[in-house]
Amino acid sequence: MVDSMRSNDIRNQITQSRRDQKLTELSRRSAVIVAGESLLKILQNDLMLEEFYELADNASVLIACRVSPMQKAQIVSMVR
Repeated sequence: MVDSMRSNDIRNQITQSRRDQKLTELSRRSAVIVAGESLLKILQNDLMLEEFYELADNASVLIACRVSPMQKAQIVSMVR
């Protein structure tokens, strides 16, 4: 789950989730949950966006909570 107001915490959450995902990808599927405030910060930082995309692309499902319709549209176009 990616849910923080601080950019460093968000990046750490993405990095840890991706590490966990790599360790378990052969044995189970993964899901990513991202909150609206965190998504705002992710979309403003190219490096964090690239890491988040990698995390989301390798997940079976991506759940976005507390996001605007515009943020949902950005996520959809990012993963297509």
